Amino acid sequence: MRAQRIARTEVLTANRRGGLRIAQDAGAQKKQWMANVGSNRTRAWHKKANGQIVSIDQPFVVRNCQGAEQKLMIPGDYSMGATGDNTINCRCAVRYIKPEVTQPPASTNTGRRRRPRRRPDRRHSRLEPFTRAHSTTHQGPGGPFLF
Repeated sequence: MRAQRIARTEVLTANRRGGLRIAQDAGAQKKQWMANVGSNRTRAWHKKANGQIVSIDQPFVVRNCQGAEQKLMIPGDYSMGATGDNTINCRCAVRYIKPEVTQPPASTNTGRRRRPRRRPDRRHSRLEPFTRAHSTTHQGPGGPFLF
């Protein structure tokens, strides 16, 4: 369980670091802390940080469980001294903001409901076991063989 927690935390942090690098290369100038405020699993101090907007090269300031301010470049970042109660298993996200983009893209929803995908009929997807009744014997130059 401990190994899974460490792996999950490190993979998410690496993913967020890559996202930060891509956003910087794409010209984003600001970033916003996004916590899942509707979940009872989200830390209370991360819910308070929700919506915080800073320059892309500045850290977020998030309090830890004792109320001390800690700096994080991205959720889960420990490079500036943030403790485990701010980094381990953090599920928060970052929204990157470019100056020329003021709103999220318009929805492509046409108002029609999509039909659910049909599952294949399982009766026809199974392979029948091969038996001698399914085979045909042919006489070849080296003797009989099965098809």
